Amino acid sequence: MRPPICAICDNDFRASMSEEGLVSFKLSDKEIEENKRFEDSKITGHPAGLEWFCKDHYEKAKKLSHLTKREAIKQMSLPVYLNESTVSIEESNVIALFNVINKNWDEIIEFFIEDKNIRLMKPTLKQDKSWSPMDNCVPPNCPYVLNAENKVEQGLTSITNHYYVSYWNENEVSNSQYSFQVIIESKSIFGISTYSSGQDKIDSITLVSNELSKIEFEEVKNKLLRLLR
Repeated sequence: MRPPICAICDNDFRASMSEEGLVSFKLSDKEIEENKRFEDSKITGHPAGLEWFCKDHYEKAKKLSHLTKREAIKQMSLPVYLNESTVSIEESNVIALFNVINKNWDEIIEFFIEDKNIRLMKPTLKQDKSWSPMDNCVPPNCPYVLNAENKVEQGLTSITNHYYVSYWNENEVSNSQYSFQVIIESKSIFGISTYSSGQDKIDSITLVSNELSKIEFEEVKNKLLRLLR
């Protein structure tokens, strides 16, 4: 069995075991087979689905024990924000969301940017379509990706509006992602994101911030949602 080293932060807590410990997660089919091979071979090893966590991560890991180890660690590794809110929207897909942000660009960046020089800068638009030939298929009869970015950047400050849509074919979306990010002096002030798998439609977005106060965050969120609805 592996020594007590946290799966999240690599903290080695062999010297103190008071608030830390092992968590047993739901086993995937592959892990069930792996553990059976260990039992049959009588080889000593670390069982699949069992993992060490330090005192800072143990309680959260226990609450996620209904997931597989891989799913739980992925969820625990996601960034934690001071302010985070998931809200419903009316935009049908990430391209529509991208376009409505562009349409209201000047008004939106006024929420965050005091520097008039940056506010007057015209964003640079980049768009491309890349094909993925496979299984003897060639463009236009093969999977492809649409990628677009609208961005203003000056020094360590940037505002980026971006989408990425992966298609199996003209009529079938594989997955789509969207993000809007405001970075001022290298600090991520505000962000919007959404992800959709296997369909074109999105019905909610997640808004996050570590730099805005709770009041500021709610004010920006409400103003932004009025523009999106």
